[in-house]
Amino acid sequence: MNLNLLAAEFSVLALALLVFAADLILPDAKPRRGLGWLSAAGYAAILAWNLGRNFPSPAFTPVALGGSFIGDGLGRVFESLFLAGALLASLASIDHLPRKGVRWQGEYYVLLAIVTAAMMALVTAGDLLTLYVALEVNSLGFYALVASLKGRSLTSSEAGLKYLVLGALASALLLYGMSLLYGLSGTLSLQGLATWNAGATATPALWAALGLVTAGLAFKVALVPFHMWAPDVYQAAPTPVTAYLSAGSKAAGLGLMIRLLDAVFHASIGVWDKPLMALMAVTFVWANVVALKQKNLKRLMAYSSVAQAGYLVLGIVAGSALGLQATLFYALVYLFTNMAAFQALDTVAAKRGGEMDGLKGLAGRNPGLALILLMAMLSLAGIPPFGGFFGKWALFSAGVQEGLESGRYWLLGLVGFAVVMSIVSLFYYLVVVKQIYIEPAAEDEETVPVPLAARLALGICTVMILLTGVYPSPILAWLKQAIP
Repeated sequence: MNLNLLAAEFSVLALALLVFAADLILPDAKPRRGLGWLSAAGYAAILAWNLGRNFPSPAFTPVALGGSFIGDGLGRVFESLFLAGALLASLASIDHLPRKGVRWQGEYYVLLAIVTAAMMALVTAGDLLTLYVALEVNSLGFYALVASLKGRSLTSSEAGLKYLVLGALASALLLYGMSLLYGLSGTLSLQGLATWNAGATATPALWAALGLVTAGLAFKVALVPFHMWAPDVYQAAPTPVTAYLSAGSKAAGLGLMIRLLDAVFHASIGVWDKPLMALMAVTFVWANVVALKQKNLKRLMAYSSVAQAGYLVLGIVAGSALGLQATLFYALVYLFTNMAAFQALDTVAAKRGGEMDGLKGLAGRNPGLALILLMAMLSLAGIPPFGGFFGKWALFSAGVQEGLESGRYWLLGLVGFAVVMSIVSLFYYLVVVKQIYIEPAAEDEETVPVPLAARLALGICTVMILLTGVYPSPILAWLKQAIP
């Protein structure tokens, strides 16, 4: 059975049961902040244990439940990313939920654990059926979390419904593509599909199957034009859910792309790379241009997230070990950078709301919070010495190297275009910086307090943003072990 490979997933589900039991025991009159601390402590313990495990040997990939799950290093890395994201989301929720008047906090933290376990199962799935079931469990949990403010905000219900409808459409596209693959290959196993694909020819049926699968995955990572759900969902959902959705769910989509496209269908890279590159180019232009006009901070971050998806997919399109390593590194950087930005914005929104004007004079009202938000914006823009700069440098270098070595010279053009769009993105990130440091605050403006849980989350993110930019070597060496 080899169920020890699923120990991390089982631990998260056990945490969900523990939180559920604690919620039943606590009196109704008591605040539920303890549930958030319990969840955060549980994720921290599981993360520490998961990081302490050795990667399996590349020569032998252990499997569980007859090949339904794979225990390789790639899955281990993504499991760690999800656990870190859930830890930060739990800390961010401790003060956010009471402020928003959310009464069902126990169910909230249980759902957070379920979507985390589902994403972990998603990236370790060894066959299409297990993969699809994990994807649906993850999606259903996020639909509920997005709409968790439905008693307080009509836009939350609307966003949850929109996410549900569009998610069902993307799920149908992905499932139809998988059914075509099964019909062509006669197997659901990822290893069996890879073996079949190595000797398969590029028929119209294979083109259609990979096109449908790519469309479903593009929705998961929010590539244009499959991004239409992101702005409304990001704006209306609770900010900790938005942060986790933007980073964790995107990482899950990247894991699926690596599993299905780079690993299973690497032999058919000529079939899916050009359509994916076209989606990336459109994503760069649309997301960065529309972001320039945004006044609501969460919608700005939504379009920023869409643009960042293009950079993350660049390493997958390159299809090399260096490209995959760069993608994993940038996914890690993006997780901590985005969580820091959303945590800081949520702290400010508690006093001034979620519009751009709410940041005016933040440097005078809370210099430390202003500095963290500055670091997050510059990291997202790719400015040294922060992690975002090194992450983009690694992705661009991998794209150029693969383009020159394989003769896929259009990769060079795509990298050049990505560099130009990265410069364009600097404009709207600097608008945020302008509000913080240049625009004056009102004379009677109060200081912005930062609760303990938020300070802890911001501290973790700040350390990682600096560490990945100044001393990335240990993290890169760790990620290199996960590349098959």
